[in-house]
Order: sequence, then C-alpha cells, then structure tokens
Amino acid sequence: MSHFFASMIALPLVLIGLATAAVKADIDQKDRAEMQQEIEQYIKNNPEVLRDALVSLAAREEA
Repeated sequence: MSHFFASMIALPLVLIGLATAAVKADIDQKDRAEMQQEIEQYIKNNPEVLRDALVSLAAREEA
C-alpha cells in the first residue's frame, strides 16, 4: 500500500516538473529569438565587427 501512495504523490510532482520544463523551454526560445534579432541588428549597424573578427581569425590561422 505504501508504494501506491508514494506513486500517487510522485506522479503529480513529476507532471509539475515536466510542465515547468516545457514553460521554461518556451521562454528560452522566445529569449533566444529576441537575442538573435538584437545581434543581427548590431551587426547591420556595425559591420566592421565582422571585418575585425575575420582579420583576427586570419592572423590567428597564420600564426
């Protein structure tokens, strides 16, 4: 009987955990999309950042 009651308590806790993880994943996706938009806008406004990064990469590869 105690195994049954433990299962009855554990199941809702697991379901709450899964629901919380699903909500967190949705929030993370939204945050990720917003961050990508901000990065894209920054690069468009400051294209020299890409040039500088490529110059640094080339110098590192030659070393």
